[in-house]
Amino acid sequence: MNIPKSSPAISTKNSRRRKPQLYFSEEEDNGRADDIKKSHDGTEENLSQAFLTMSGLNERNSFNEDNRNSIDGQFGMKGEMLVKPAPEEMEANTLYPQRSRVSMADFEILKMIGKGGYGSVYQVKKKDDGRIYAMKVLRKDFLIKTRNVEYTKTEKDVLINIDHPFIVKLHYTFQNESKLCMVMDLLNGGQVFYHLRKSLMFNEKTAVFFTAQVVLAIEHLHALDIIHRDLKPENILLDSRGNISLTDFGLSKEAMGDGKRTDTFCGTIEYMSPEMIKGEGYGKPTDWWSVGILIWDMLAGKPPFEGKENSLRKLICNGKLNVPKYFSAAAADLLLNRDEGRRMGSRGIAEIKEHKFFKDINWRQLASCELVSPFRPNVYGDDDTSNFSEEFTKQNCAITPGVRLTDSQEDLFKGFSWSHSYHDQRMTHDDDDDEEIET
Repeated sequence: MNIPKSSPAISTKNSRRRKPQLYFSEEEDNGRADDIKKSHDGTEENLSQAFLTMSGLNERNSFNEDNRNSIDGQFGMKGEMLVKPAPEEMEANTLYPQRSRVSMADFEILKMIGKGGYGSVYQVKKKDDGRIYAMKVLRKDFLIKTRNVEYTKTEKDVLINIDHPFIVKLHYTFQNESKLCMVMDLLNGGQVFYHLRKSLMFNEKTAVFFTAQVVLAIEHLHALDIIHRDLKPENILLDSRGNISLTDFGLSKEAMGDGKRTDTFCGTIEYMSPEMIKGEGYGKPTDWWSVGILIWDMLAGKPPFEGKENSLRKLICNGKLNVPKYFSAAAADLLLNRDEGRRMGSRGIAEIKEHKFFKDINWRQLASCELVSPFRPNVYGDDDTSNFSEEFTKQNCAITPGVRLTDSQEDLFKGFSWSHSYHDQRMTHDDDDDEEIET
């Protein structure tokens, strides 16, 4: 068995309820804050760790910026960015003269709700209509330094093509001279991880409901030939009704048709499949292994395998599964199979939906959000942030100016700006998007 050698960017920490380390600060890894992914022909690539979950409970990360000034510092003396429109933009103005420009100036920053090695997540309000969103703000200089630009684009490219009730919705992406911004739905019920940490474990009814919604989200991704590769409680958010949204698509991979395999070593090790760890290549069944780990985590309050990285890899590949006695027979039967060909879900989604673990789920009603969640977080209005850590919500939420890039560096971010309404009208991106996007 050829298990890849330890990567310094994937580490573990022993405790009953802990958050797997996936994000790193400058100081932690000398600026090389990216996960190392290695193809098994020996080629080393860099895998993004820049992606903050929109609920923002990545409290083990540090994001150090000096001189926290007001947001106007990004836009010049009067709070405005001087932009010379590209020909494409002037043409767009002629075609759609009623569209307004979207930039940082169109949003009121309300609170910080998360923080990581490359940026922060904010609760924001769009000034023209008062809608509340989550805005992920990433530092361009860090993305370039750690060679994570393409993986930031991956997350955007995946989300702009997805419309699903259990996958987070992207509304806008735009940029200024130092930051990338992604505006998404704010799921102010918080992370599943946040509630799991508070409760220690969920009852089976709650675990069944959350898992069933995750199954529908993964089914949709796989139908689009996308694998997620980082499914875990930290990347599952709750709305005020207790329905889930899958988020954080920076590590996902597109063009993964049935039977196609890749060998990138990535994600959070506790949730990685044996075939990924052994370097045998993997496909869509790797996500179903992570679903099994997720079920275990929710029912037991921790993943089935823990330990230091090297021993943890061996346990995942060969360790005995000690199923807790309080697991139901249905849960124990569904869980984990190291043989991906025999793993639940590898032979089609029907075998999962028909499994006795989901006997009380009406899949049609679930897909249309007609079922009532057995777990409803306490949410007191659209602007409520009580399900986010006070470590972030009490911080100064001013966004400071960052490092200005060279022209060649700016070229790396061409085509990043996008708007859902603009996409509906033109079905395209701006090719030359300095700071704003037309919508």
